[in-house]
Amino acid sequence: MKPDTPKPSKQLVATILLKISPAQRSLAGGSRLEFLLAGQSRTAASSPFRNCRPPSLSGCYLGVGRASLALCGLLLAGAGCWPASAQTGVPPAASDSYTPLSSSERWREYRDDTWLSPGFYAFALAAAADSQSVWDPPEWGQGAAAYARRSASWLGVFGVEETIHHGGAAALGYDPRYLRCGCKGFFRRSGHAIKWSFVTKNTAGQTRLDLPVLAGAYGGGMLSTYWYPSRYQPLKDGVRVGHQEMGFVVGLNLINEFGPELKRVFTRRP
Repeated sequence: MKPDTPKPSKQLVATILLKISPAQRSLAGGSRLEFLLAGQSRTAASSPFRNCRPPSLSGCYLGVGRASLALCGLLLAGAGCWPASAQTGVPPAASDSYTPLSSSERWREYRDDTWLSPGFYAFALAAAADSQSVWDPPEWGQGAAAYARRSASWLGVFGVEETIHHGGAAALGYDPRYLRCGCKGFFRRSGHAIKWSFVTKNTAGQTRLDLPVLAGAYGGGMLSTYWYPSRYQPLKDGVRVGHQEMGFVVGLNLINEFGPELKRVFTRRP
């Protein structure tokens, strides 16, 4: 008869989880597994999760995931919080005769589509709610103060992203605006919005890979790790944040594409 193989204790498993990277932890079940085991390792003075508590089943994990929170952000934007370009007029079509932006127009575009845009703040609040729901980062805890901190963090991320994006576009002579489809059909317009999240036009009207928007998304994500807990690394966690930012870019472009229709739906009077 074989002797029984001893099972690893929860404390041992928790210790191992604290030593692996966030990407590896997500494959093992993510933040929820960490918090389930955090109670067993709370006695370890060196544990960064020693003050964390597992989320309540009656809290935000009750059927609310990342996708639904992103959808809420889109609905908030559709209700009137989309970027200034979608509020003040229809974005130019990619097929139109192209006229490049002047220096003053570039500055106005940066100001109105960032700091003066309700959508800028709506998406930061939606991203903060997403981070709050998955305890990211767990060291910041839960509650109103933690949500305010995450909101300020995402405002910083988006602010850095847009500053790099518009600055890089000005330096390269690229258009920082979304250029709508000018076509008909939901799938054609949706595909166009996704495509033009990654390409744009230069001053000659030629289509180019939008390097400034990529630099803004991933640069903002990497720089954000400097105000996150020290265990976050720019080339690992910063790139993950950059992926999330590109998702928001696609969402904003979909809103710009369907902005007139969304406005009619959400402002229709009974």
